[in-house]
Amino acid sequence: MTRPPSRARLLLIGLLLVGPWACNSPSTPSILLPPGESSTGSLSGTVVKYGGSPPVAGATLIGGGRLATTDAQGNFALNGLPTAGVAAVTVDLNGYLFRSVPFNLGASRTGVTIDLLQDAPPFSLPYYRSLARNGYESAQLQGLDPWTVNPSFYVNMRVSGALGLRMTEAIVDEIQRVITASVPELSGGRLRVAAFERGDGARDPVSGWVNVSFFEQGTVFGQSSVGGNMGTMQLRSFQVSGSNPNTNPNNCFSPEVQVVDHEITHTMGYWHTANTLGDTLSGIGCPGVGRPEHVRYHGAVMYSRPPGNRDPDLDPLESARSTAPVRALPPMAYCPASIWELTPRGRN
Repeated sequence: MTRPPSRARLLLIGLLLVGPWACNSPSTPSILLPPGESSTGSLSGTVVKYGGSPPVAGATLIGGGRLATTDAQGNFALNGLPTAGVAAVTVDLNGYLFRSVPFNLGASRTGVTIDLLQDAPPFSLPYYRSLARNGYESAQLQGLDPWTVNPSFYVNMRVSGALGLRMTEAIVDEIQRVITASVPELSGGRLRVAAFERGDGARDPVSGWVNVSFFEQGTVFGQSSVGGNMGTMQLRSFQVSGSNPNTNPNNCFSPEVQVVDHEITHTMGYWHTANTLGDTLSGIGCPGVGRPEHVRYHGAVMYSRPPGNRDPDLDPLESARSTAPVRALPPMAYCPASIWELTPRGRN
């Protein structure tokens, strides 16, 4: 039986027949080149498995209309490339997610590394789509939107509403503790809290900052922007009702702190899953023992990819540029009271 051609070889055939726009839609070209560039450049490096970094042999690469295959040590070389511009290098191998990574081209660029995600445990593409791309609650998958800078937080101590309440310093101290512990955990250890401030008034949105505020009543316990380099987090103040969303009173200092333990996952770029509380709460003590291992693993994968990455595992061409993207406020995730009653609190 004749083996069907791989995806990479089909892409190469399309590239040779149609030109450098064949791999993607016209709005997302596979290669961006200045006019009149020579084709004497080269790009070489190694393909490795994500995580443990063992070399990956036998992978097919395409870049700038050139094809290469990795050797036993995972090494490859693409020759005859333009000497300037940006080109997407695709990598294809059975058992791994199809990968596309953009590179700035040069006369001789060496030592690049491309990592491949194995399509097998501990990685789960369906779960990753739920956690990082809103695949559980929406049919429209979102592009990844991790933070690319250390986030800072500002807390407005005044509670919005007719009663004129003010949050206690002790509760906000615990909120600060949860956020400070959660940012590194949810970013694969890449980020930390840059600053944490509090005051008695609202602030305008500022790049690099998350504005945290409180409200008196409502059916929503919290809502947060999802990812990005600027955000908002709105939390219900339970000083009015005295109710606790968690049936285990030892789990958190206060219900507000319990809700923050969930909302910070949205702030860092994550969505609801089939086991929302089991996946987002960090355990007794808030943050206690930390979030489940599968959450931290998939979160580290997300934070190893640039904003705009889409699966199978495709980085946007813009990610080859050195400047971080400037983005407006990201979309919001709403967390009604019902999720605290209907979602299992155990871990899967």
